[in-house]
Amino acid sequence: MTAYDHVLKGLEHHRHSGITCEEAEEALENFEKAIEIDPNYIRAHAWRACPLSGNVSWKPDKYSENRLDDCTASAKKASGNRS
Repeated sequence: MTAYDHVLKGLEHHRHSGITCEEAEEALENFEKAIEIDPNYIRAHAWRACPLSGNVSWKPDKYSENRLDDCTASAKKASGNRS
């Protein structure tokens, strides 16, 4: 699959991420796979921030520690600000 395909798949799971924890985690995994394939894919970074911030509701022990830093890093990458 291409990075674009993973973003589309991630978006589908993201639409259901408020329904189950599995959907939320699947969304995050797909956005991260897209970034692995294409580290400069801005949309993948932008969308990655969404489940990072939302998954803490499902699994606070797993996602809360660096959640804000990870979300901020994704948003900065998406905006072109890498500092």
